[in-house]
Amino acid sequence: GFDPDAYSQILTNKSLLTSFGNTVFVAVASCILSLLLDSFAAYPLAYSNFIGKKIYTGALVFTMWFGGGIIATYLVVRNIGLLDSLWAVVLTSLLSAYHVIVLRAFFETIPFSLVESAKIDGASQMKIFWRIVVPISKPVFATIALFLTFGYWNDWFQSALYISDSKLVSLQALLNNMMKSLDYIANNP
Repeated sequence: GFDPDAYSQILTNKSLLTSFGNTVFVAVASCILSLLLDSFAAYPLAYSNFIGKKIYTGALVFTMWFGGGIIATYLVVRNIGLLDSLWAVVLTSLLSAYHVIVLRAFFETIPFSLVESAKIDGASQMKIFWRIVVPISKPVFATIALFLTFGYWNDWFQSALYISDSKLVSLQALLNNMMKSLDYIANNP
């Protein structure tokens, strides 16, 4: 049957609002920074012919198949002093090879004549990117932003891995800990 005790436990928890704010910060900061880094990585792949482009693309695709691993990432985070920091959660998953490839594919659909005409008019690469490519690419940015925001919002593992301070834990990690506590209490009277 329906039992409101679990809801009263959750809603009376004083850490709920703090963890909600932490989750909002991580989701928004990660989304914005990820979009910037992913688009900065995708733009040269779409519009430039530079030396090593195939190697760069191969290295990017390689990271889709093989990651650095949890232990190696944890050691790096610990060694640079980001444990118990929200930035550990934000910075560890900023660049996504999949999103770079999706952005590159979308950028390649933009007519190259627009980029060429801007170059002829004397526009720099940054001006071309911010004034031509970004406004045209709003649909793909909105789609990736949606994926990123929901992904960061639902992620409890990164917070559980890098944060032990209860004031910095995410909402999902807090709820996960509360569920485990309630399960333990229910199973061990």
